[in-house]
Amino acid sequence: EAEHEALAQEAELQRRLVAELPANTTAELLEAGWLTKDVERLTHWDISSPHARTRSFLFAFTVASTIGYGNIGLRTEAGRAFTGAFSVIAIPAMIAVYSYLSARLLAMVVFLLDSLHLQTIYTFSKYDSDTSGKLSAREFKRALKDQLARDLPQYEMMRAMQEIDMDGDATTLTYVEYCRVLQLLRPVAAERRARLVRLAALLAVTLLWLLVGSAAFSSLEGWSFATSLWFCWITLSTVGFGDYVPTTSEGEVFDVLWATIGLGIIGMVITEIGNGLTKLHFLERLSKELSSMPTEHRHYWGRPEADGAEPEEKQQSKDVEVEMGPGAPGGQGLEELKSAPAQ
Repeated sequence: EAEHEALAQEAELQRRLVAELPANTTAELLEAGWLTKDVERLTHWDISSPHARTRSFLFAFTVASTIGYGNIGLRTEAGRAFTGAFSVIAIPAMIAVYSYLSARLLAMVVFLLDSLHLQTIYTFSKYDSDTSGKLSAREFKRALKDQLARDLPQYEMMRAMQEIDMDGDATTLTYVEYCRVLQLLRPVAAERRARLVRLAALLAVTLLWLLVGSAAFSSLEGWSFATSLWFCWITLSTVGFGDYVPTTSEGEVFDVLWATIGLGIIGMVITEIGNGLTKLHFLERLSKELSSMPTEHRHYWGRPEADGAEPEEKQQSKDVEVEMGPGAPGGQGLEELKSAPAQ
């Protein structure tokens, strides 16, 4: 009750200031955030009021997203108890949803950037000799050697084609499947460059989204562009100081919609940075380990043979021939079998 009384006194004080101060002074106080445009909303949560509905919507969103502007308080024990229970469910749910959506959206961005790469488009068209929109296994091997300078063994190439098969035909590759194979087989240096390009693109989209929000809030709330930009950054970073908050119904609704998309963009940026720090380190370590392996082990992993060394399978076949020679146990019987006339 004491908090409700304090809010009522603040509302009364603001009413008197608006009534007695000059219009230009009132406008400056509103711009600075010292006055609220709709004073009645300081004390009323009546759900039948459109203002109260948008206020409740904004409050629920700031709880679930952990932004917490701090401009809306709860005056009843029941309201606080419900908010506590709601936050226990809503916050993990929001994190799970944003984690999933960020990963899916990032995968979409990765594919779009790779599929629009001119070299990929040119290479696929070059080796699609019958213009069917698909590459055969032979065409795929030649295209991969041309674009990535990698000559994969037959078993590894077929395994890659089966791994990314999307249309039920593992013997051919569509353009979408070809792009996915390139993502799987891309060298570490190329993957590092691709990640830098994606990160730069995501940061550019983040900046663009901040500017869009700043322009919108400047129009809806009457703030300066700098103030709006500050509010947008505090919102997307989930700091939520509460020094500036939307006071119009339009601003509150736009805040929820804009922040929902903006937090997804921030999630993609964080996911890409995390993937770059973990996956690139793993790929670099794996590449070093493969380079230090003996020749026969490197052949198993699809690495080119060094110094013209023969593959392990050929060496094993030679060992078998030596063991089965005339001097070996059972070798004499083998020679007799070879020299016997055909029946």
